[in-house]
Amino acid sequence: MPELEMLELEALILCSIASIIFSLFVTFKRRDMWPFIPGFFSWVIALICTNAEAFAYADAFNVGEHVFYMLTAVFLFLGVCVEFYKTFFKGKIDVKREPVREKTWKPKENKGVGV
Repeated sequence: MPELEMLELEALILCSIASIIFSLFVTFKRRDMWPFIPGFFSWVIALICTNAEAFAYADAFNVGEHVFYMLTAVFLFLGVCVEFYKTFFKGKIDVKREPVREKTWKPKENKGVGV
């Protein structure tokens, strides 16, 4: 039977506090950071599963831990994609716009300088 490790318990406490502070900060100060909240809370749930497997249903909580770590990565990736889109494109994408055509190169005419 797995045993409770102090390092995992400390990680759970610190990450829970950090996620609560981050969510309060996002709620009141920086509303543009909302896409990152699901990633942080799924991370906390993964850490809860990590610590809960020491008490009961070790295999089920181990699977839950890995699933929530995977969801954490997916949610944070999507948050980064949303932030990238907001930062660099901000409505600049127009799907009806015609593609830019390349200009053909023509040599400059010699104006007779020195001739």
